[in-house]
Order: sequence, then structure tokens, then C-alpha cells
Amino acid sequence: IELSKGITYLLQAWNLLALPMAELVLAGPIQPDIKPFLKQYAGSNVRLTGALSPREVVEQYHATNVSIHPSPNEGLGLVLLEAMACGVSVIATDRSGAEDCVTHGKDGLIIPARSANQLAEAIWWCFRHRQELPGMGKAARQKVEQRFTRAHYEERQIEVYRSLASQQVEQETPADSSRPVGA
Repeated sequence: IELSKGITYLLQAWNLLALPMAELVLAGPIQPDIKPFLKQYAGSNVRLTGALSPREVVEQYHATNVSIHPSPNEGLGLVLLEAMACGVSVIATDRSGAEDCVTHGKDGLIIPARSANQLAEAIWWCFRHRQELPGMGKAARQKVEQRFTRAHYEERQIEVYRSLASQQVEQETPADSSRPVGA
């Protein structure tokens, strides 16, 4: 839980909504830079878990309706794929790598980064459409199974290596190979 993960936007959005009978769970170790914002924005409907074991992380995913990733600047966050693999739809920013794995409206929602208002709108949509979230979570799980397993990753890595190796061979091959070497 730190500033660089966009938690301040999430806390602001959560406060804007003041959803009845809803709880925001922030999982992970709390970094010192976020503590003033937690004091300012975290009310009784915000729960901090602290560091969790891998098993506890999975339990948290299974206990949630939607997983929110408000990062303003990140590569493909593994937490997106973890949530999706657990059958949980996600809300993520367009700066979190979500565009590589989330189909907006099908298995999650992608919103502009650094906007508490846009984040609040996405959370509000999920709150109002809770009956649709299990289907989105199922679609998220299917996408991970079809495109984001370790085997898929290994296949993509091997393809990158093959591509690089073929480029190297092309660069080493003389332009006119019909002429004898030294001629």
C-alpha cells in the first residue's frame, strides 16, 4: 500500500461514493508514504490487512466482488492476472498494463489513470451491477486459462528468442552471397 500504486485516487473515490454496506480491503504491507492519506481518507469501511501469505491473498481474491488496481504508472501488474485467475473481475487504469489482458466491459473495466472521479464511476457501476460481476469474473478466469498461463508465457518468450536469433543470422549473412568470399 503506497503512493506509487495510486491508492490515494482509490481512497478519494471510495470517500466520494460512501457506499452503504460495502468494504474496501487494502491488502499488503503499508508503506510510510501513504500513512497520512490513510489517516485522512480511511474510514470504518476501509480495512487494512497488512502483509499476507500467498494463501491469504487467494482467500482475499475469492472473498471480493471486484479487484481494483488504480496504479498511475506500471507495466503489466501481476496482481491483475492473479485476480483474473481467481475468477475476479478487475478495475484497472490505462497505465497498469490492463490493456494487455483486460477487455473493457467483458472481464473488467479500464479507466483513465489519476482520476478519482473516473474510478468512483467504475466502482459505482460495479456496485449497481453486482449480479454481472460473477460472469465477468468467469470471463476473466477463462482469458487467463486461454492466454496467460506459464506455458503461454514460455511460448511467447521462445518466440521472442527465435525472432532475435533469426535477426542475428540475417545480419551476419552477406547481402550478395553469390560472390565467393575474398573475391
